[in-house]
This record gives sequence, C-alpha cells and structure tokens, in this order.
Amino acid sequence: MLWPTLDWEGDFVGAPTVLHEDGKFRMWYEAGAGAAIGYAESGDGLTWTKNDEPMMLPDQDWEEGVVAAPAVIRHGGLYRMYYSGGRNDDTTMSAPWGYAIGYADSEDGRTWTKRDVAGRASGGDEAVEPILRPSDAWEGTDEEKGERGAVTSPSVLIYKPADRDLTLMYYTGGSWGDPVERQTSIGVAAVNDDYNDFHKGPPGEINPIVNQKFDLRLYGISQYLAYSESGPSVVRVRWNQFLMIYAQTDPLSETGTDGRGLAIASCPPRN
Repeated sequence: MLWPTLDWEGDFVGAPTVLHEDGKFRMWYEAGAGAAIGYAESGDGLTWTKNDEPMMLPDQDWEEGVVAAPAVIRHGGLYRMYYSGGRNDDTTMSAPWGYAIGYADSEDGRTWTKRDVAGRASGGDEAVEPILRPSDAWEGTDEEKGERGAVTSPSVLIYKPADRDLTLMYYTGGSWGDPVERQTSIGVAAVNDDYNDFHKGPPGEINPIVNQKFDLRLYGISQYLAYSESGPSVVRVRWNQFLMIYAQTDPLSETGTDGRGLAIASCPPRN
C-alpha cells in the first residue's frame, strides 16, 4: 500500500498512525528510518496519495537527527502527535526508534509545532525538550554504568472518567541491542491536564505492565530468558475494555524474529 518513492524517504517507510475523518483516511508515517515523518491521504485505505514534502524533520538537539514512530490523536480541537526521537546504539538489531518521546500539535494535521512541558515551542529562541525520558531501571537506565536506556514507540488514547479527560500513553522501555541481549518491556504513563507532564506508573507496582520472563534455568548461564515486548498499539473496544497488540521477540529464535502478542484489560489496561 505504501512504498518509499520519494528521495527523503530513503529506503524505508513504516510505523504508521491513521485517523478516519470526513470520509477519508489520514496517515502519518516514519520515513528514512527516522529521517522524517511523512503524510498521506486515501479514500479507501488502500490507495494513498503522499505529500511531496515531509511533515516533520528532526530540528531539536535532543532528537539527534531522528523523529520516528508517530502516534496521532485529535482532541480539544487539535491534532496531537507523540513521537520518538534521539539516536540509539549501532548494534545490528538496534531499533531506529530513538530513546525519548516528544510532542507536537497542529490545527490541520499538516503544520506542526513542537512543545514541551516547560511551555517552550519550536521556532523560538530556546530548544524544545522531550516530554518523556527514560528514568527507571526497567527502562534500561543505569547511572553508575552511564546507560540512559530508552522510552519509545508511544501509543496514546484519551480515557474519560466522569470528572476529567485522562491521556494514557503506552510505550516501549528498555535497552536495545542484538536479540539475545536486548530487554524491552511495555509501560504506561498518564496525565489529566493539557500540559503533557506525564507521570509514569510506579516501577514494580504498575510498570512495566507487560514483561514476560520464560523460566529456563540454564545453570551457569542464566536463570531465565526475557522476552522483549515492544511497539504497543492500544485501542478501546468498549467503555471498559481495551486491547493491546504488541511485538514480541523470542530469545530462543535463531534470528530473533518478532511475532505479535495480544493483551486484554479493563478500566483502563494497567496490569
């Protein structure tokens, strides 16, 4: 349905997010393995017309030349994009999704302004910072070893309890690397205002919400092998039921091939 055909797309297009509005489908997608975020429209969801120029380029210091994995919702009269940025390690199987999550909004879905929790906006004199950084051990952060970890590939939805709008963000956290070495899980963060000051679920109590370990007990080698869960996509199918589809890497696979997993939760998915 969509192939890299424009020079700025390089040899990769992927990680799409799609909205259906006014009888047409609108897609924002990653191009060039994080080089830019593009935009396309379709009347039937099969044949797409791309915008000739990218919708977003990496122009903030923290992005380190990478903007990727956009998640777009429309809320409060604005299109809101949550995206990954920053550069990861250079190992063979490293994901090009970045290490932190940024935010931008738009009135039309085409012209975007990046913003952070301090109120800075792109185009000003000050740099815009990400709204979510890795900080917990399960996200791969180890200050003693100088490892910053990663939080990437957001999936965002609005959950509406009786008294407020709650924005829920599901994301990948962990350390990237070759299949046997990488350990990633899925966490959740939430905010109940418009300032994107997300608060993560407490580690060990809520986060990570998806973290499967296979008890193999290879004595002298490992007590368990950790499957790597990543790339969550969460949808609300009923008022109190949520479905999450995610990628899962099997450490016993010779190629580290990803499969797809499914999780179901209620009010909202937390454990």
